[in-house]
Amino acid sequence: MDDLTKTLVVTENYISGSLVALKLKSMGFKVTLSHVFEEALVLLNDDEFNLFIVEDCPSLKKLTDLIKESNKPLVFLEKNGIKEKRNSINVSFNENEFLHLISFVTASTPAPQKNGMSLVESVILHYGGDERLAYQVCQAFIAECQVGIANIKDAFANDSDAVLARKIHSFKGVLSTLGKTSASQCIIKMEILVKGQLRSLALELVDQLLTECDIMSQYLSDCS
Repeated sequence: MDDLTKTLVVTENYISGSLVALKLKSMGFKVTLSHVFEEALVLLNDDEFNLFIVEDCPSLKKLTDLIKESNKPLVFLEKNGIKEKRNSINVSFNENEFLHLISFVTASTPAPQKNGMSLVESVILHYGGDERLAYQVCQAFIAECQVGIANIKDAFANDSDAVLARKIHSFKGVLSTLGKTSASQCIIKMEILVKGQLRSLALELVDQLLTECDIMSQYLSDCS
């Protein structure tokens, strides 16, 4: 492949962005991954990228508007795959195959665990039986859990309700990669309380969320 494979991936969700980048690299792409809006803007101005894959969310709208103005290929990602594609993706393999691959990586979250099925088994099933990919999801989850909890604690202490809600929503995306769990249900409750301006009640759930995430991380670490 040529320089047309230089790709910038920008997502708020650490895990989905990492998986997209991983798959693209396995296909020969040269990938730069960013989760920080300001950093992505600087990278965009460097004008070295020929393909942009960006999560569809309000906080990244300014970035996507600038990419649209450049008329370079842009793929929007959302929870259930690709939302839309702008401009042709001029690479040396089938474009439909590329879009299918990205849709698979960002597909909807795993269904709740079936009776007798472990959390790890449900993740492997969701990712098409690809144990290597499921392992990478679990490892990314473990790495991101402590960061997400720390961000939420800091937001409760120092940030406005709007910033707190955004950080909770971002971490909810991380938790959703493993499907319906006690931790994901806890953070959904927390998000509802913050949006309802019941910050003090939401704060009471932080210790529960930390405990649930620690249990899941330890379990996944032991199984991986």
